[in-house]
Amino acid sequence: MNSPTVSRFAPSTQPALELIALAQLPPEQARKKLRELLLANPNHFGRVPASSFNAVLKIQEDTTYERISRIGFDPQCEGLCARIDIRQTLGYSSDALIYGSEEFVRFYLSYDGGSKWLDQGMCSVSVCDAHLSRPPVHEVTLQINLAEDIDRVIFPPKVRAILSWNSPPPTGAPNWIPVWGNVIESVIEIVDSQIDIPDELDPGIPLSGSTKPTLSAVL
Repeated sequence: MNSPTVSRFAPSTQPALELIALAQLPPEQARKKLRELLLANPNHFGRVPASSFNAVLKIQEDTTYERISRIGFDPQCEGLCARIDIRQTLGYSSDALIYGSEEFVRFYLSYDGGSKWLDQGMCSVSVCDAHLSRPPVHEVTLQINLAEDIDRVIFPPKVRAILSWNSPPPTGAPNWIPVWGNVIESVIEIVDSQIDIPDELDPGIPLSGSTKPTLSAVL
């Protein structure tokens, strides 16, 4: 006897109408259905180059809801740090943490001035809707191993962090652009084999790396 086919979800009777409805969503509604939209059209937000899919909503690096404001290197715990500013009270899937969403941060290091980026890994923090007068701030730290001959490198090491809401940045893709989130770079200065902050700060690039467990200057 043939066993019956089990289906978890009933097929839609109006798939075309549903796709049209998704395509017409404003950004705040599209945010709630991020994964549905990307499954239907990987280029829905216009971030897939040379794609056969047409972009529907031109959204890239939208920092309305969250952004990385600081990055740095903490020599005490030997980790890369990022400060995530949550900028809204709603828009994070749920007001219960277990049903909320994730803020993903992937870090890269470059020892040649930015020509080649080495993937260091990813960390994340759970977020949810919070009816607070002031949105919260989160800090994430990823432990790394700096090159043993760090004091002999020609260029000061550069760090890049990619923040992406509810969609993990892919591995080995330093130029990947998130839909919601941002990309930030910083320089780790080496002084007498110690991590330190230069005397002069470039206003265009937040410099990081303090002998104290603090983050870099605000972007």
